[in-house]
Amino acid sequence: MSRSTGLGVLSDMSFLRPVLPVLPLAILAALIVAGAPACNGSLATVLSSDAGPDPRDGAAGDGGDDPSHDAGAPGCVDHGGLCIGKSLPPAGYHVATRDEGVCSPGAVCYMPDPSPGGTSCVADQDCNGDAAVSSLMGSCFHGVCMCNAPYFVQATGKCAKAPPADCILQKSATCRQLPPECLADELRGNAEENASCGDLVEAACCTKTAACKGPVTGGVAIDFACCSKKSGAQPPVCVNGWQTCTAGDSAILKSDTCN
Repeated sequence: MSRSTGLGVLSDMSFLRPVLPVLPLAILAALIVAGAPACNGSLATVLSSDAGPDPRDGAAGDGGDDPSHDAGAPGCVDHGGLCIGKSLPPAGYHVATRDEGVCSPGAVCYMPDPSPGGTSCVADQDCNGDAAVSSLMGSCFHGVCMCNAPYFVQATGKCAKAPPADCILQKSATCRQLPPECLADELRGNAEENASCGDLVEAACCTKTAACKGPVTGGVAIDFACCSKKSGAQPPVCVNGWQTCTAGDSAILKSDTCN
C-alpha cells in the first residue's frame, strides 16, 4: 500500500512544472494589431533601401538628366547623343554619364554604344553624329571616322561639333611640356587638346597609342598617315580616344604617298 502510494506520488510530478500565464485571445489580438504598423514600416524601409537606383533615372553617379548638377557638363546632342523622356534606353544606346553629356530637366541623355572592335563606321554616312543631318560630317577610313571641319571625333567615334574634352580629363592622356613632345609610344592630340594643357608655355596632349582606337581590317590594326596640304604626310592624332586626322587632312595607308 505504501509502496504503491509512493510510486503514484513520484509518477505525478506535474506540480513541479512552472505555470505560464495564459493571456486571453482578445489581449493577444490587440498586441498583434498594435505591433503590425511598426513591423510593416521596417519592412518597407528595408525594401526601399535594397531596391537600388532606377537605371532609367540615369547611370549611377551621373547626376541624372539635369545639367544643373554640373555646370561644366557637356551637352548631350552636341556630343552625338539623344535627349528623350525617361524610358528604357533605345536599342544600341545607353544612359549617358555626366562626362558624356546631359539634357535639359525632364529628359535623359542616351549615347550610342561604342562599336566593338574599335570601329565606328562602315560608310561615310555612319560618321554623322546626328542622323538627321544629310550632309556628310566626315569620311570612314577602315572603320574610323575622319571628321570634316568644324566637327570633331567624339568618344563614340562619331563626328559632332563639340570640341574634345580637356587633356587632363581624358583617360590615358598626359600634358607634356619642356619639351612639348610625346613619347615614342604616344600620339599627339589635336590643336584644341594641346591648347587645353596651357597657353603660356607650348604643350602637347599625349595619349598612349595602345589606348587610342585606330582603323582595323580583319581584326588587324592598320598603320596610316594623314596628308596635310602644307606639311605632307603626318602621323595621326588621338582625339577623344580615337586615332584620326586633323580636320582638312586626308587619311592614307602608311605605305602610300600623298598626292
